[in-house]
Formats: sequence, C-alpha cells, structure tokens
Amino acid sequence: MTDRITSRCENLLKEEWTALRTGDFEKLPGLTARKDALITEFIQLAPNGAALARMTWLMDRNGKLLAARCAGIRAAAVRLAETRSVKDGLSLYTQSGQKERIDASGPLMERRA
Repeated sequence: MTDRITSRCENLLKEEWTALRTGDFEKLPGLTARKDALITEFIQLAPNGAALARMTWLMDRNGKLLAARCAGIRAAAVRLAETRSVKDGLSLYTQSGQKERIDASGPLMERRA
C-alpha cells in the first residue's frame, strides 16, 4: 500500500514539476488539491525513511522552481513598469540632488528607431 501511494505521490510531484518548467500555471490549482490529499494519505501510512526523504527532495525541488518562477515574474513586472514609465518621460537627478522630469514630447528627449 505504501509503495502504491509513494508512486502516486512521485508521479504527481513530477507532473507538478513539468507544469512549473513549461509554464503551465493553469494546472497548478488542480495539482495542489490532489497533492494535498495524496500527501495526507502518504503521511498517515507512516512511510519509511527512504520514501520520506524522496518525497521531501521532490517537494523541495518543486518549491525552489516555483520560487524561481515567481521571482522571474516579479522581475518582468518591474521591468514592464519601468518601460511604461519611461514612455512618457524620464526622471533624472540634477547635480544638486533634486529630481527633475524630462517630458518625452520635449526637445531634450531624442527618439531613435
């Protein structure tokens, strides 16, 4: 029984890893619900040390990948916000340390293709 649950958990965690690697984020909520149920069942069977170590390793691997994906998405959002803010003009600091805005339509802003 433990081997069957362990195998199902491993397959589910591999499926989650694949979804994270390929960016198929729509699958994650369904996988999470299934994972919660399987992990609960797995723990209730009092798995041996090797099976528990394997599940821990797989979950850690997926957690690190998810954290990296989230960091990438946050970085992309920041970059898009920066790009959008420059579209209308540029904020610079003068030699005296005061913030100065240069309007994108003004003569100081040069556009290049």
